[in-house]
Amino acid sequence: MGKCIDTRMGDRLYAYEAGLLDETQREAFELHLLECKFCNDRAQAFKQEARLIREDAEIKAVVAQLDTGSITPAWYRTRVARTAVAVAVVVVLLLIKPWQLEFRPTQVAIASENRLVVFHFENLIDPDDPERLGAITANLIVADVSGFPTLQVVSDQRLSDVLRRLGQETPGPVSGELATRAARETGAQWILSGCVVQIDPALALTAQLAEAASGDVLAAYRLEAGQDQTVFSLVDSLTALVRIDLGLPSGSQGYADLPVAEVTTNSAEAYRYYLEGLEAYSKYFTTEAVASFRKAVEIDSTFAMAYYHLARLYNREYALSAIRFATRATPKEQLYIRSLEAAYNHDIPGSIAVLEAIVERYPDEKEAWYLLSRYASGQSRYEDAVRFCRQAIDLDPFYKLAYNRLAYLYPLLGKPDSAIGAINNYIDLAPDEPNPYDTRGDIYADIGRLDDAIESYQRAVRIKRDFSSYNSLGKLGELYIYQGHDRAAEALFREVVETGQKAARSRARTRLALIPLHRGRLAEGMRLLDDGIAADRLEQATSGSHGDRALKHYLKAHVYEATEDFDSARQHMYLTIKTHNEAFPDDRYTYRYLLAQILAEAGDVDSALLVAEDMREYLEEHQVDLTYYWYAQGCIALSEGRVEKAIADLEKATGLSDSYLARHMLSRSLIEAGRFQEAASILAVESARYGQFRRHFPIWSALDHYYLAIALEEQGKVDQATEQYHRFLDLWSEADPGLKVVNDAQSRLRRLTDQP
Repeated sequence: MGKCIDTRMGDRLYAYEAGLLDETQREAFELHLLECKFCNDRAQAFKQEARLIREDAEIKAVVAQLDTGSITPAWYRTRVARTAVAVAVVVVLLLIKPWQLEFRPTQVAIASENRLVVFHFENLIDPDDPERLGAITANLIVADVSGFPTLQVVSDQRLSDVLRRLGQETPGPVSGELATRAARETGAQWILSGCVVQIDPALALTAQLAEAASGDVLAAYRLEAGQDQTVFSLVDSLTALVRIDLGLPSGSQGYADLPVAEVTTNSAEAYRYYLEGLEAYSKYFTTEAVASFRKAVEIDSTFAMAYYHLARLYNREYALSAIRFATRATPKEQLYIRSLEAAYNHDIPGSIAVLEAIVERYPDEKEAWYLLSRYASGQSRYEDAVRFCRQAIDLDPFYKLAYNRLAYLYPLLGKPDSAIGAINNYIDLAPDEPNPYDTRGDIYADIGRLDDAIESYQRAVRIKRDFSSYNSLGKLGELYIYQGHDRAAEALFREVVETGQKAARSRARTRLALIPLHRGRLAEGMRLLDDGIAADRLEQATSGSHGDRALKHYLKAHVYEATEDFDSARQHMYLTIKTHNEAFPDDRYTYRYLLAQILAEAGDVDSALLVAEDMREYLEEHQVDLTYYWYAQGCIALSEGRVEKAIADLEKATGLSDSYLARHMLSRSLIEAGRFQEAASILAVESARYGQFRRHFPIWSALDHYYLAIALEEQGKVDQATEQYHRFLDLWSEADPGLKVVNDAQSRLRRLTDQP
């Protein structure tokens, strides 16, 4: 017989094979098979496909949609439409070669090194793709298949980096030889690519799965959304078929394949902003990334991973929302949220343990290795931190964040050349991004290559003038101060005050005060700080990501400490702590070591010791090294005249980290102890470095030359001492009258130059 005797029953073959019919319906269909040779033959021919359907939960879901009519409103209208949809979604859409419908051992057990790369889908309807539908589709596929057992998936960011290196500057569809080369670069065995072929009246996608090495097409697909369906449901259907074609097992290894909308978002617009945020973050465009993630959660208030990134990049309080909606993330992402939750609860060992569990379960998870590196460096385990970064780079040689971190880690191990090598690798990967040049500027500044540092910051600023909320521009201005170009520095800072966002304006107002403070014009610096504090108060610019008001109060304390007005210094240190804690109420560390120092110098040693011990408890609880606890203890001992104890404590601090403050105070303690050669060795290095900590302590920065001159003078090195006194007095040639340190330097210089 050439046709079905009852098409209403015949069209239920797929639902029958998937086991979706109830008992009455199943008995009716089996009776139909006995009576209808046409359908009986179809059922026999469909044995292979039926086996796949019965063993795969997600394909069963697709067939259930077919049977209920949710994939197409025409499902029960005409036999032609019914047959087209059924064959399209379950069989013909696969376009599989006959042997692929067999369960072969090589398909069931794919080697662990197998990788799939998913290229952005091409929007054939609107090639400009303003809604980024092609990127959204590809990234949803990556999110959906990332949990598949035995399959590794190339991240979108790594793919973008590879494509840029191969000559494709902007993200987008890829085909032909470029796709093959990109797959080879990423180590992918399989390529999934596709097109958006229809938007109205319903979204339709085509896709093909190909073997990267040969280019052979293993399967091709076409899916069209039915009524009330979206790109999310189409992605679910597509990834179910891809998994079947790759022979990947389902429901194993604790893996539950949920609809992609349940582990991302149900809003394409929110997902678009989320992708924009990830892309911005990969370039260290933090301000832009935060803005995009915030838009994503404004649209979808349950978007867990958008909250996760906001917590990491902007405000830790967003962690509460990430935790609350953690079930709306993939299993792997839920582990990252668990790590964030532990950190939020001050359980650093717990946070690290979760990251270690991630790399054990997902060995290719480079971000977890990167975060482990951050924790290790925070605990002064710099060798481990480097090793973790290297592990991430071994997994992904194009991982820019890891190269950036290596550049900051190597100097802590006394390897500045390795730091420059790491950052130059980063520049090779991203020559048109500002961050690697900004980082190289930091490295050059810290090792004393002032002109090279300025040139690097200039490169960053030329690429993106407002990069990092104008921070590169601000750092450039700070180095202009050390180059003697105060007017150029002031012009840059005032530009940011006039054009930047709130936090950037606040930082620029602080930097304006650095210019006169570095020159000894302390009263002028204080006026600028007072003006800045007033402006910050109006704008509610306190501390951290909100502004710089806390630092302004500290700089006032810095001035009072230098002029030995310790009571005023103590008052402004308390204002510093109060202002900082408006933004970070749980922080019992930042600025506390400086408070302990000034309390001790003001004669309140008991209070200083209490502050230091409270800080130690906090640091140990958070598994942060004790650099600044020992700094505080050393300063307390020095204030009491216990010089050898001060030296011992400050040496502990400098042994834990390369702290400018600890090295500065250690050199002063060594001078007090008459150990002039050791002091001079430290100060000779520090006075030729221009790291950010030194730049933000402008009075001590100038005094480095004064103390170095004393240490050299006491060794009888007259010419070198004379040079350093001149450098200090040139810096402070317009200093406020009556400053004791200026008078002493002038007296010492006269004594040296009057010698026969």
